[in-house]
Amino acid sequence: MVMTRGHDDLYRTIFENTGTAMIVIEEDTTISLCNEAFVALSGYPRDEIEGRKSWTEFVAPEDLPRMLGYHRRRREDPAAAPHNYEFLFVDRHGRKHPIWATVALVPGTRRSVASFLDITDLRRAKEALAASEANYRTIFEAASDAIFIHDPETGAILDVNQKMCAMYELSREEALSLTIADLSAGEPPYDREHALAWFRKAAAAPQLFEWLAQDRHGRRFWVEVNLKHVVIGGKVRVLAVVRDITRRKEAALALYEERERYRVTLASIGDAVICTDDKGMVTFCNPVAADLTGWPEKEALGRPLAEVFRIVGEFTGQPVDNPVHRVLREGVVVGLGNHTVLIGRDGRKIPIMDTAAPIRGENGEILGVVVVFRDDTERRRAERERRENLARLRRSLESAITAVATLVEMRDPYTAGHQRRVAELACAIAREMGLPEERVAGLRFAALIHDVGKTVIPAAILNKPGHLTEIEFALIKTHPEVGYDVLKNIDFPWPVARIVLQHHERMNGSGYPAGLKGEAILLEARILAVADVLEAMASHRPYRPAHDTKEALAEIARHRGELYDPDVVDAAISLFTTKGFSFDRIQ
Repeated sequence: MVMTRGHDDLYRTIFENTGTAMIVIEEDTTISLCNEAFVALSGYPRDEIEGRKSWTEFVAPEDLPRMLGYHRRRREDPAAAPHNYEFLFVDRHGRKHPIWATVALVPGTRRSVASFLDITDLRRAKEALAASEANYRTIFEAASDAIFIHDPETGAILDVNQKMCAMYELSREEALSLTIADLSAGEPPYDREHALAWFRKAAAAPQLFEWLAQDRHGRRFWVEVNLKHVVIGGKVRVLAVVRDITRRKEAALALYEERERYRVTLASIGDAVICTDDKGMVTFCNPVAADLTGWPEKEALGRPLAEVFRIVGEFTGQPVDNPVHRVLREGVVVGLGNHTVLIGRDGRKIPIMDTAAPIRGENGEILGVVVVFRDDTERRRAERERRENLARLRRSLESAITAVATLVEMRDPYTAGHQRRVAELACAIAREMGLPEERVAGLRFAALIHDVGKTVIPAAILNKPGHLTEIEFALIKTHPEVGYDVLKNIDFPWPVARIVLQHHERMNGSGYPAGLKGEAILLEARILAVADVLEAMASHRPYRPAHDTKEALAEIARHRGELYDPDVVDAAISLFTTKGFSFDRIQ
């Protein structure tokens, strides 16, 4: 690839906008630099990562001893330590992601550069070029595959990465003194002549083949060789990417068969990339972008981006504002969201995810724009299916919960409708307090069956018109724990069982069954407690007539902060006094 003005800036821009998560690790294990992909992977904002987080915080406990061992060995002897390995990455929400990591020391420093590939979904390498020539070299050295540059005219090896040296057990100086023929000493068809033939073919067309390699000590191992001719400094070279597939070959494992081969040039990055100059005219279009847009690079060059990269809204079908103008004008990174559709040259409509960012020069001037995008068809289809399945599951779950609530109320006709009214009030209080709808949904399910534990209590006790004996009341007090035991093994997406268990706890610890205090009680349980008390006081019971709503509100106000959460009390009072809430409106 011909090195021209702005490539360093382009690499820096790609580093920030590619789909591969990358960080720079200081000697004390803190993270000094991360890109947006790592921010998305970790779930933390950038200002909570850079300078404040150690890479060890993102490693699952079961993998941490092994990773620390790699880290120590890499510091003591970089050549002997592994540079590629899998581990479980823990994000901000505690989710674990299987990750393929590539780590290398930055030459002349005690820093490391690490790149992370989430192999749960992708199983393909989408490495990015770095922000400058130094970072470009670091990524080249951190590659999980052996890479070298070959001169097809002389047969000489012009450049190698650390992985290449380790694979063949050569020093860099030794590797650069060899030719392609020196690396192939096997019998036909894995001999020198066949190796040279493959490299001659690569000058005309890319070649991909498997090879039985041999290191300096005669150890033989299987490799996959990917050859592609490139132009560097105006001269045709052969880029060779060599991957050790011995384990896969011997064990018939296909873990990495779908991964794209590691790329070290912008033309072969995994995402589609289009670059423009400062006038918005296309200056580069990689093969992925050419395939998606239908515009080969030669035909796309020199055209306005809006002609090659035609985008419309997914739901409106109307043209979306060209991002180039805003990026050039404001110098900001622009993401066009999850509802953008690319109109191909042949009229195809392809859902995409895309980002546009400025390419800056050494002095900060904007030299152009880089647009990075990918086909989002499968992800959107999967997301639609996920939403539909979730909606069906929730409808089924609510039907089941309603049936259980009906069963409870059939045993106690005096409290018929109690759980439903409590649920409506609890949800109204939660919304008044600003809780997100996802938490409100969990609270609703818990409220609808908060008294499920009463199904084991004799109806005679539940309907007793007089005061309960000490033993009878002790039996009544078991219903939260019974309800918890019934619900604890159901895989709700919310803490329903714990909410039911705690709905009779009180702020001062006087509640039951555990005597929890204050913040130790779930917020949803504190809301449910107030709703439960208000509805019970406002309803008729065998042992007393219904209280007036004002009396019920006065009761919770009197014990605000003592028995009941003050914020919950305030929200409940506001609902009845200013928002017009009434139990009479609940069917």
